[in-house]
Amino acid sequence: MLNTVTVMGRLVERPEIVEIQEGEIAALFSVACERDYANREGKKKIDYIDCIAFRKTANFVKKYFKRGDLATIEGKLQASVWKQKDGTMKKTHEVRVITIYYYSNGSTLHFEERVPKIAIENRKELDMLEIVPKYKQYIELENGEIIELPLEVEEI
Repeated sequence: MLNTVTVMGRLVERPEIVEIQEGEIAALFSVACERDYANREGKKKIDYIDCIAFRKTANFVKKYFKRGDLATIEGKLQASVWKQKDGTMKKTHEVRVITIYYYSNGSTLHFEERVPKIAIENRKELDMLEIVPKYKQYIELENGEIIELPLEVEEI
């Protein structure tokens, strides 16, 4: 079955980092996404989408993201159902983050929860008459450290 979600929005607040088991963390956060259409008064509604990232993706979120940061999240929609202390059932939906893009000062850095874990950073916009902009390529090591790798650029 197909279960793919892509969401772009701004973080509502700093991600909450929780330890899920010995040495493993999860990052819980919400993104505010403006709808494409406006009501009769010309105002657009905002949806607040809950997201959860695990392990190295959670470390990436913890390291880079804060309230108001723009993010694009690719993942899977998952539902959780549980019984509260008073006996009522509670149900939530959240996006299980697979890939997350971080935008800052015209640069983009992304983390993908697949092997190899590579991110590309674009330092400036591409002008059609200039050479291809400088890119930086990053890879995450087993210890969670992100290092920069050289990437050659050709003229167009």
